[in-house]
Amino acid sequence: MSKERLRELIKEVHDRHGYFHDEFKRRPRYFAKGRERPEIVNARSAFFDSFNRLVVGHLDPLRRDFEADPLRAVDDVIHFLEIDIPAYRCGYEKEWYLGKLKSVSLTSEQQNRLKGIALDLVSKPHYRREFRDWSRLMIVVADGPFIASLKTLSNSSEHFVQQNARRMLKTVLENRPDLRTDESSQFIS
Repeated sequence: MSKERLRELIKEVHDRHGYFHDEFKRRPRYFAKGRERPEIVNARSAFFDSFNRLVVGHLDPLRRDFEADPLRAVDDVIHFLEIDIPAYRCGYEKEWYLGKLKSVSLTSEQQNRLKGIALDLVSKPHYRREFRDWSRLMIVVADGPFIASLKTLSNSSEHFVQQNARRMLKTVLENRPDLRTDESSQFIS
């Protein structure tokens, strides 16, 4: 499946999940005698249809491929990780891959792509449940330029970006003494 199609599916799940919640909150859920309003039933059905297309069409096959041969599936996993749309259950799926990637032998190009995604995630002022797993993966792939970029982001005027950069720096530097400098001690304590 192409990266563009995967992005479309994830965006559709995100949008339909939001629409379902909007319908749910809009008016009373039930008619008389305990029947749900048809708008809610239709919105829920559309959401589950899109979610099932995403899972059955992409996420399940990707996991099977990764479990069978991680080295062959890494690029597809990275494509999935690059899509930063907070869709239903995708954060949990990303956490699983981030945990597994720590033990996979990555090429320098793959490491650079992952570092780029991590820096992009840090520089956005929003919460992602998989942030902690990104930080742990960066322990394995971080290098000097990555640490320098995090230090720059730790001085951002955006408070949330600053916090994210400091959290990731702390995680990486506590576990990678080879990347520490005299000035980086402020991030560890």
